[in-house]
Amino acid sequence: MVTKTAIMAGLLSVLSFIASPATGQEGASNRRISDDVEFRQYSVDSPAGSVSVHMVLIDQDALRSGRLSIEPATGGDLVGQCASPETIARRVDALAAINGPYYASAGDRIYPLGFTAIDGRLVQLGSVRRPMVGINPRGEFKIAVAHPQAFVTSDTYFEPLFLWGIDEPAGRDNVTLYDRRWGDSVSSQDGTAVIVDPYVPESGGVIVIGPGGPERTDWDGVVADRSSSGPVAIPEDGFVLVFRGQSLSQAERYQRGAKISIYTFELPSGWERMRWIATLGPWFLHEGNRRDYSGETRYGSNITGRANRSVIGTTWNDEVFFAVTSGAGVSVGEATEVFMECNAREAVMCDSGSSSGLWADGVGAIRSGSAVPLAFVVRELTSPPVNPEPLKVWTGTIHRN
Repeated sequence: MVTKTAIMAGLLSVLSFIASPATGQEGASNRRISDDVEFRQYSVDSPAGSVSVHMVLIDQDALRSGRLSIEPATGGDLVGQCASPETIARRVDALAAINGPYYASAGDRIYPLGFTAIDGRLVQLGSVRRPMVGINPRGEFKIAVAHPQAFVTSDTYFEPLFLWGIDEPAGRDNVTLYDRRWGDSVSSQDGTAVIVDPYVPESGGVIVIGPGGPERTDWDGVVADRSSSGPVAIPEDGFVLVFRGQSLSQAERYQRGAKISIYTFELPSGWERMRWIATLGPWFLHEGNRRDYSGETRYGSNITGRANRSVIGTTWNDEVFFAVTSGAGVSVGEATEVFMECNAREAVMCDSGSSSGLWADGVGAIRSGSAVPLAFVVRELTSPPVNPEPLKVWTGTIHRN
């Protein structure tokens, strides 16, 4: 029988070096991955025992200048496709990767939990108030706690219609949005599907609003058709809204030709311009001190209890880091002390336990026990990244019945 100890030893042997004794100090196993990315291994004593911290350090000046990019990368082209951090990194030619957010599954679909936006496009929604991480247009790593949502309006009926999810199994009484990340088609069985084509203004791509001259349109699409039977094709660059249960009556408001807009709501100021956003948690270290995360969504013992940990954050040396622990499993409280010893300034938990996985080019991997739908990667760039169009954010008051 293969013991748990033997399995862990095998995982550690993938990294072809040994940490220094448990001193709470940097180990001897440092390795330069590129001019701006370094690997370090620490060994730290904790109440649970000796913990090895495998850390990729990324110079924030390289992010600001556009030499490097940190970004989410998916396990495949479609929602539900998963892969190891190493496989994801190799697919996008990255220098390093770490597993990303918590995730859920329904049938054969697996999707990240929480709010996710990539390149100005909503990817997931989730009913949780947790910390979000992202990169702003200046290439800076940011953290904020929020519970953003999204809703749909039309030019004929502005009452906000809140979305239950994006590219997720449909809710029984809710409205769900599907685009080509879901596949070529989606079922409208027991519901009504509203097919939305991309909106193209009649004035050749520009509309004029008031005396100020041309402005970008706010419409995301125009209703092309409706269906209440069988699968419906998802338009390229468009989407489908599926109404089920108690939401069915609202589908009648979205007739052919209606112009559609999607707004985010309760997004922190300035975050509409982020290059990407992903929900993690808890945010357990702030300005080098233990952070009270009780104001976030309540975390169960399966998240806060002892386990191997995946963490993303910043150091006091102006670096962004990816880190995975091995050896003794640690609670969130114990992880706080461990990462203080490793020069962390800010630290947020990624999905941990069996999902924890880290890969670094030329160094090796701490392999996760399960494939993941999303990983964070760092890549070298030949030209600075192009900032996406901002998400549309509703800043007014919304009254709900």
